[in-house]
Amino acid sequence: MTAEVLERPTAMAEINMAHAAAALAEDYAQDADLPLRYAYTWQHLNRGRYAEQVLRRGPLRCVDPIDGTLRSATSAHVLCGDWLGIIYHFEGVEPFWLVTSSFDQAKLGLYLPRREVFIAGPVDPNWVTIGHDAVRSHLRLAATAEPWTGPVKPEASVLYLGFCNNLGHTMWNDLSGLEAAVDAGMLDRVAAVVAGPHTFFPVDALFPELAAAGVPVIRRPKDAPPCVRHDAASLPLRLTSNRITRSLRRRIVAWALQAEQASLASLAPLNGPGLNLWCNLRQHNKTWVDQVDGLVALAKVFAGALKGQPVRLLLDGTRDTAPLAARIAEALSGQVDVVDATQVPLSRTVVMCGLVDLHLCVVGSGLTLPHWVMGRRGVAHGNRPHLGQQSFWNNVSEGTHDVDFVPMDAVQDLDGPLTPDPSYVNYRLDVQAVLSLLETRFRQLDTGPRRSGFQQMLALVAQGRLGDAAERLINV
Repeated sequence: MTAEVLERPTAMAEINMAHAAAALAEDYAQDADLPLRYAYTWQHLNRGRYAEQVLRRGPLRCVDPIDGTLRSATSAHVLCGDWLGIIYHFEGVEPFWLVTSSFDQAKLGLYLPRREVFIAGPVDPNWVTIGHDAVRSHLRLAATAEPWTGPVKPEASVLYLGFCNNLGHTMWNDLSGLEAAVDAGMLDRVAAVVAGPHTFFPVDALFPELAAAGVPVIRRPKDAPPCVRHDAASLPLRLTSNRITRSLRRRIVAWALQAEQASLASLAPLNGPGLNLWCNLRQHNKTWVDQVDGLVALAKVFAGALKGQPVRLLLDGTRDTAPLAARIAEALSGQVDVVDATQVPLSRTVVMCGLVDLHLCVVGSGLTLPHWVMGRRGVAHGNRPHLGQQSFWNNVSEGTHDVDFVPMDAVQDLDGPLTPDPSYVNYRLDVQAVLSLLETRFRQLDTGPRRSGFQQMLALVAQGRLGDAAERLINV
């Protein structure tokens, strides 16, 4: 617990750091009845539980850092940036703010505006920086904040999601948190759901329970005013969890099947004998710099091993990777069938992942669809900081096969990152180490369930049984 001055030196007199620590703490023991689904214990992912406490019991209370009195939030400002910031206001001995942000909407600190003092919670220094940024944004934007004019319901909150431009975090934290509320029967305490510009999936389609409960989904585009002011009657929350359930996987795949229903038969040529190897390309940062040559070499090895059976290389990636896909297709022309999926809609990408036998993906959003959603076997690579995620990655999504991670000594991180964050440096890979892992998985492979599952899926979609059809794809 630390106190920092953002603008100018001020006195710390009367601030009780024990009270401040209590304000930023999470008390799990008294909330054992709440249905939160945490897949594992990791401090940085258990910090957003207060939001479900508020949704279940309301209102949001916080210990006054001066006299220790439990105060209720009187208003809040939502900062609609890439890391959603929610600043809760309290009237105590003097005004103070509770600052929440990061991927799990953690309590990052307290701010006392009269003193210009920020008291950081016991979190990673990177998240303290996010807290500082949220306070500065609040100070800059509060005077021009847009008032909340959406629905208000007694003892109900407004849920925000989809503001982090990261597909993985949207599924892992936002959609899992909303599903927890749906499954717990708490929609009577939700006035509205605000879906930000990076929701990726249509929330109302994934969760028809929202419409049934009379909860509107309000889409907030990227160019909307950056700050929204709420009073206590419409308290905003971002509800997060860190467990992707099998039912959430099924919701996502069922939505994709419905969206692609008219074109599903066109994917049948990908469902024949042979090997479907899914690889995601990455270019803007955290890049395997030799990915074109490396993937070409790996594909040729499998083409030789299969002795006449087709190898299909399915290439995924953001739109800026299309030139890389073209180079790979040219190098493998006549040897391997290359399918460029870098330009297709997200719904089609999800369905195509249902045809995957093995995958080779970068640790991050590119790994989420073939693994967290479809549960397929594969190999993950990345720079050394991101390979550290292997400590929890395989525990996030329910009912999936484990992913194998390339060993640390097979990775050479490179200098000159494209961002100041060293976790996004580019890197080189030992291709032989990657091949060894893929070959081990390949020897265990049976493509029969993939082929039969696709055919059963088509039949179930034709019967309008989208949930059952989705289950056939994720049950391989």
